[in-house]
Amino acid sequence: LLGSAAGLGAAAVLIEALNTFQQRYVPSPPPMLFVLPWDVVAVIVAVPLLAMAGAGLLTRSRLPIERRL
Repeated sequence: LLGSAAGLGAAAVLIEALNTFQQRYVPSPPPMLFVLPWDVVAVIVAVPLLAMAGAGLLTRSRLPIERRL
């Protein structure tokens, strides 16, 4: 989740910098929009959450006690 947030933040900064550069040096370019593909974002968030839930449900809460002789 932290990597996804960092990637989205970096993309927003790069798009804003590109739009600012183009407004100064290129005559009337259309600005680049920051659009999130929500289906991909949902998969990026859902897969780790499902993996954590599955690991939590399928892992024993206690280790078996071994007898010493």
